[in-house]
Amino acid sequence: MDDSRASHVPYPWPIYQVRGDSPPPGKDSKWYPDLSNKINCVYGKRYEEWMAADGYDTYYLFPSSTKCCDMWYPQRSDCPDTSGEVSSEVEDEAWYMDPYPMNNYYFPDFTASNCGFGRDYPAWMGENGFEKWYLFTRGNECCTREFTRFS
Repeated sequence: MDDSRASHVPYPWPIYQVRGDSPPPGKDSKWYPDLSNKINCVYGKRYEEWMAADGYDTYYLFPSSTKCCDMWYPQRSDCPDTSGEVSSEVEDEAWYMDPYPMNNYYFPDFTASNCGFGRDYPAWMGENGFEKWYLFTRGNECCTREFTRFS
């Protein structure tokens, strides 16, 4: 095994994303909307590359938390999130370990404007990658993501 590892130069994996280390050099720290994990404005360098592209940066990268919150989350009283940014790859690790366990989930019941619990969620919520966005292990995550933004 050691001979195998020593036979080539390590592949350039983005280790900072997997372990949560420092982000890549060359990026400036900015306030940006974390659209998939915290659903809030966060500060750092782990924003998606496309957010820095011409035309997008005006809408996604901000010099102050106030500008980010005003643009993306004006209804949130807890904006910005100052607990730190989260690498999207690290957040998804639990999902990729066991994507289809036979557990009950909290899911948005749009007809009742509330979250339900169980396995009787609409079938489309459990397939094609939608499960990451519509099935939750904690009720408050479901309600916060789907219903508090409209109140």
